[in-house]
Amino acid sequence: MSDPQNDTNLAASPNPADERRAQLAALIHEAFSEGKLDLAALKRGLVSTLEDW
Repeated sequence: MSDPQNDTNLAASPNPADERRAQLAALIHEAFSEGKLDLAALKRGLVSTLEDW
């Protein structure tokens, strides 16, 4: 049985949150500032996107 604390395969697993963040950044790039999500900018971006839709 392997030790979960020393299992290097766990570190190689993709993080679903990182994948979603990257997808959101691709759709509404102005919602991110210095690599962090800016909720106010996200709301503005969503409103703008819906108005254009």
